[in-house]
Amino acid sequence: MDIIEAMRQRRSTRAYDGRPLSTEHHDALAAFIASTSPPFGVSARIELIQADLGNERVRLGSYGSVRGARDFMGLIRRDGPLAQEGSAYWFEQVVLYCTSLGLGTVWLAGFTRSSFSHHVSLAPGESLNIACPVGYPGGRKPLPERLHLMSSDKLHDTKKAFAELFLRPDFSGLTPDAAGDLALPLQLTRLAPSAINLQPYRIVVTPEACHFHIVPTQHAHTDLGIALCHFEQACVHQGVAGGYSVLSDIPSPPKTEYVISFLRAA
Repeated sequence: MDIIEAMRQRRSTRAYDGRPLSTEHHDALAAFIASTSPPFGVSARIELIQADLGNERVRLGSYGSVRGARDFMGLIRRDGPLAQEGSAYWFEQVVLYCTSLGLGTVWLAGFTRSSFSHHVSLAPGESLNIACPVGYPGGRKPLPERLHLMSSDKLHDTKKAFAELFLRPDFSGLTPDAAGDLALPLQLTRLAPSAINLQPYRIVVTPEACHFHIVPTQHAHTDLGIALCHFEQACVHQGVAGGYSVLSDIPSPPKTEYVISFLRAA
């Protein structure tokens, strides 16, 4: 499974069968983490955590609870410019690699930090910001899913419309046909997970660049980092050359704040 297929196939998994990761999967995941790093000069690390939480439910806010997980990934970072975006970008790369291995995952931002307090050692200035179970789907699903009040497929179906997320320079809605060779990267960006499916970002597309803005929410910078990962990795796959840079004097759509731009190579 390549990274494009992983973006399409990834779903949030909240019920696991209780088995720990096999040695093969654990070692492959550890090697991938060691071979990658966050962009933008961000200081962050990802720890693999074995935490048998028993019957304890790891809260996910309005997403419900996770059950049956034995292994987790923890994202630990230091504050700094683009720290949330860069660390989230990297973490999503690892999540997509897990998907390619056939492993289930789900981003936890509102998790119970006490669940991991005995498993993670933090240096001064570090904080544990994101956790993510990783394992084999199965077992009893959380109540909201059993009652069909929530499902990964339903959340994918309720993503914002393409023309709401992706805009022309005059801030009118962009169509996939008008996006040209960026249509696939933008479509895959639309599939990026975000807290309670808010998708708090808007991308203004010009011939030379894509300007990323956020609608301020609690997890907007993290959600944007995930979207930045989907967009750039899809561009690499499509052969669209370019890179990220922070510019000045970029107009923002109403009720948004500018963060960063993807500049296409000449």
